[in-house]
Amino acid sequence: MSSSAGMQLRLQRELFDPAGEQLLAMVQCVVPAGGEHHHHHGRGKSAASAGARREVYLCLLNQVQQSQFHISIAELKGGIVSDEPVSSRKTSASELPKRKRTWSLKELTGLDAGGDGVGFELEFERGAASHAWTAAAADDKKRFLSTLINLSARHDRRGGKKKLTLANLPEDVIVVDADEGLNLSDRSRARKEQEEAEAAAAQAAYEPISSKEAADLTALMAK
Repeated sequence: MSSSAGMQLRLQRELFDPAGEQLLAMVQCVVPAGGEHHHHHGRGKSAASAGARREVYLCLLNQVQQSQFHISIAELKGGIVSDEPVSSRKTSASELPKRKRTWSLKELTGLDAGGDGVGFELEFERGAASHAWTAAAADDKKRFLSTLINLSARHDRRGGKKKLTLANLPEDVIVVDADEGLNLSDRSRARKEQEEAEAAAAQAAYEPISSKEAADLTALMAK
C-alpha cells in the first residue's frame, strides 16, 4: 500500500468517520515550512524543493448523514518533513493532519489546473480569493481535479450553482459535459467541434444535381 493510500485510510477512520464524512478524493501537497501557499501561482515549482517542507492535504468530502448532495473541500495541515533520513527526522510520522479550513463546493467558482505541472489554483466566492497549491505528484493532482470537476458538473446539472470556470486543463483531465452527458476533455471537445465544422463545410461544398439536371443529362447521353 502506498503512503498516500495509507494516509487516506487513516484520515477516513480517525478524522472523517467521527464527523460523519466520507473522503471521496485527496491530493497531497507540499509548501515550504513556514511559507504561505495561497494567493500566488504554484505552477512550475518542484515538489521536491530543498529543505524542510510542510505537508498539506486537500480533501473532497461528502456529508454521509445528509440526504441531499453536500460536498465540501477541506484543507488539512500536516507535519514538517525534510530530505533527511527518516531516522534523523525530529517530527513524528504518526502525527495526524489537522483541519485548517473548509469550503463548500458551491463556493468554488474557478479552477486553473496549471497544465501538466504540479501546481493548480482554486477560486472561491468567499472574499473572491484564489488559492494555489503544489501537488506532490502531477498524476495525483490530475485524479483529484477530475473528481472535483465531475462533482461540480453534477452540482451544476442540479441547478445548485453557476457553471465552474476551467482553465489550463491537461489532456487527461476528464470533464463531464453537463449538456450532452459526454466525458470529453477541453481539447477533445475542441477537436470534435473542429471535425464537425470541417464535415459541414465539405457537405456544403458538395451539391447534388437536381432532378431536372439529371433528366437533361440522361437525354443528352441518349442522343
